[in-house]
Amino acid sequence: MNLFCDYVALCFIFFTNPFQVMEYEYDSALEPSYKISFLKSFKRQIDDCYFNFIIVDAIFDKTEYMDEFWSYAKSKGFQASAII
Repeated sequence: MNLFCDYVALCFIFFTNPFQVMEYEYDSALEPSYKISFLKSFKRQIDDCYFNFIIVDAIFDKTEYMDEFWSYAKSKGFQASAII
């Protein structure tokens, strides 16, 4: 096949159902892995030095959850603040 045929086949795959809706389904059993993934992503943002200002928009219902973010940011030289 040539490149054009591959492109047409690829477009057909992606555009056959333009009204397909992706829905988020919350699974409480996976909540610990959600938190681990969120913290890992936050640490990566700090370690890669992409930004000098990071806003974490999250609901921390326990201070121990916020402490992980707070202490990591402080250890890397960020000034951590919380708005309650």
